[in-house]
Amino acid sequence: MKPRVLFVDDEQNILFSMRRSLRGQFEVHTAESAEEGWQTLRDKGPFRVVVSDYRMPVINGMQFLVKVKELFPDVMRIMLTGQADFQTAIDAVNKGDLFRFLSKPFPASDMAEVIQDAVKQYDLVQAERELLQKTLNGTIKLMVDILSISNPAAFSLAGQMRDMAKKLCRRLQIKGAWEIELGASLSQIGVLGLPADLIERVYSGQGLDAAEREAFSQLYETGFNLLNRIPRLAGIAEGIYYQGKDYNGQGFPEDDVAGKAIPLLGRLLKVLFNYQIMLNAGHDSDEVMSYLQETHGIYDPNILNALATELIQLEDGLVLKELGVYELRAGMLVAEDILTNTGILLMKKRSEINDINILRLTGLAHEGKIAKKIKVLVSKSRQ
Repeated sequence: MKPRVLFVDDEQNILFSMRRSLRGQFEVHTAESAEEGWQTLRDKGPFRVVVSDYRMPVINGMQFLVKVKELFPDVMRIMLTGQADFQTAIDAVNKGDLFRFLSKPFPASDMAEVIQDAVKQYDLVQAERELLQKTLNGTIKLMVDILSISNPAAFSLAGQMRDMAKKLCRRLQIKGAWEIELGASLSQIGVLGLPADLIERVYSGQGLDAAEREAFSQLYETGFNLLNRIPRLAGIAEGIYYQGKDYNGQGFPEDDVAGKAIPLLGRLLKVLFNYQIMLNAGHDSDEVMSYLQETHGIYDPNILNALATELIQLEDGLVLKELGVYELRAGMLVAEDILTNTGILLMKKRSEINDINILRLTGLAHEGKIAKKIKVLVSKSRQ
């Protein structure tokens, strides 16, 4: 398929010339105004390259390309102008983030080479983005899989927090909800550097003394250090770093950040972590919510209200089934702790099963080290 290119110019003879000279190499579309250009980009895209004249009535080429950058940031943008105005060129490049700035008259025969360069740059950016996304997804999956094997309790807690975070994002109409959900999934990754007995005490809802609380706060810093080095996860790393921070500014880290200045992810994780820990310790949800709402200055009140509303309207929609390990599927929830014959915890109750869990459980069942039937919770819609 030929690369799709859009020319925008109020002079029909120029558009005709471009169509005639370039149609052999590109799929050429034309528009005689900025409004028509935006409409063409929306209706007939995606386009790899947009070439616009500077001097056009009502909306000039620079204004047009600045809007194109906002609406279609991946498109390579080229401007043509007959003005020998150096400042115009500077403004166009800076505001429109242009690939090229060309002075008219510019031969149509040379335009093909410029557009080919723009297409190559477009393809390079897309390839790098795809590679980055695949690398990022692979890295995240690896970290989550390591957590699921090394500390099933932390993996289970993170999964429970993620599931509720997803619901709260919808209720609070949070933009960029993927960051919140991913942040919840990775919120406990810092436990990899903490003593097992300390983690067990925290997750079971036992009280900690000052020294133990300080030791556990390393979870936040370790999680930050692990994630901050990964491209596109800096915001998530910061939220995880602040998940121990009280809404009134107390807690970890010891700085002046408080209230809405605390990253949203950090405020949400603060609520979900303590809610889930108390729930797992045997308290019912009404009791936990009453306690959280009465503890003033610790939690974001808007998030607490959203959680309370969600719990009132929550319908589980799950049924209990007992399945053989070979019948397990990713996305199912473990109905009770899965232990080896010698009592080693493999998966915590309410943990979400993933592919690596299935492989591990299948292998252990084949070796006779676990029961061959597993109790799981399955959505009614998946029966």
